[in-house]
Amino acid sequence: MKLHTANLTDNLSKITGLAVVIDVLRAFTTSCFILNNGATCIYPVSDLDLALKLKEKNKDWVLVGERNGLKILGSDYGNSPTELEKVNLENKTVVLTTSAGTQAVDKLVSTDKIITGSFVNALAIARYIKRNNFAEVTFICTDNRWTDNEDYKLAEYISDLVLGKNPNFERVKQHIIQHKCSDGFLRNPFTETSKTDFDLAFDVDRFDFVIEAQHDKDHVYLIKAE
Repeated sequence: MKLHTANLTDNLSKITGLAVVIDVLRAFTTSCFILNNGATCIYPVSDLDLALKLKEKNKDWVLVGERNGLKILGSDYGNSPTELEKVNLENKTVVLTTSAGTQAVDKLVSTDKIITGSFVNALAIARYIKRNNFAEVTFICTDNRWTDNEDYKLAEYISDLVLGKNPNFERVKQHIIQHKCSDGFLRNPFTETSKTDFDLAFDVDRFDFVIEAQHDKDHVYLIKAE
């Protein structure tokens, strides 16, 4: 098994094998809360206009939308695990549009399988990778402002689990707390939920399921892997 790391500046269309699309803060952490709360599926939509049109066309769908860290006008919820932690989404279809995480999925056209990555289901992801024994696994870090931020650290953390190492989560978390990537959550929070969003994003292994991408006629959608 070969493990690789990439980001949004790479040519994602050439990636084969398994792609693990990572957005710790916050899209694919939020996605875990959404599916855990009973949603049938999530449509990750990179285009904001399309997301709004889907919501307008399907009034009973739930729109979770964010740009530049802030909830978008017309959405039901922001990209916030705090907002969604206790929301009953039983049998709901959710449209998710964000600044980073949802931007990568559309570009992955050659992969055998796409799953999402977050700390809240890290161990489940590692077990999924080992169980399926993929020849190639690429971790795609959607926050590419630094190469030692929360997404890259998750890629390292899951890689260590897959390789049978014993990574120290608390050491990883302390690194991220002190890193610039957490400024907008801890030291200069940009929303009322930023601090609790951060805490929930690092509630490691809270969930025991993996989120997998599937395709229908027109769209990619995310569901719990069987």
